[in-house]
Amino acid sequence: MNDRVVVDLAVNDPANGQFAGECDMLTIGGVITLEGDPTWVRLCNFEHGGAHEINRLFMCGCSLQVFSYRQWVGNWCWDAVEIQVKSAAGFMQLLRESSHWTCTEAESDLFEAYQSGQPLFPALKRALSGLEVHGGAGMVEP
Repeated sequence: MNDRVVVDLAVNDPANGQFAGECDMLTIGGVITLEGDPTWVRLCNFEHGGAHEINRLFMCGCSLQVFSYRQWVGNWCWDAVEIQVKSAAGFMQLLRESSHWTCTEAESDLFEAYQSGQPLFPALKRALSGLEVHGGAGMVEP
């Protein structure tokens, strides 16, 4: 299994595709989708390392190292970053503990881990490994 995962972030204004500074929804590796509470501040920012280089994601009190960045993935509302799987699991834990992020879709074991308070890193690794084994992208059928 790769030790990095792509996180898609809904951070752009749907009216014009420009960065909005907030994240409404995110998807990690195509195996889990989280939606933020619209009444809670979901600030998001990127640290620029060069002309067009993003090297850190700051969101919900967390700072994550970014290995690659793409703008407008899927449609202009979404940007994507590649981070370490372990960092993604820790980030999910922080979001879960805040009680302001709801898991709306996930691989079944990962959904159960998120909902029940179980450790997320092993469940995320298994879900991502299932994608590699099945060669798919998106949610894995149980």
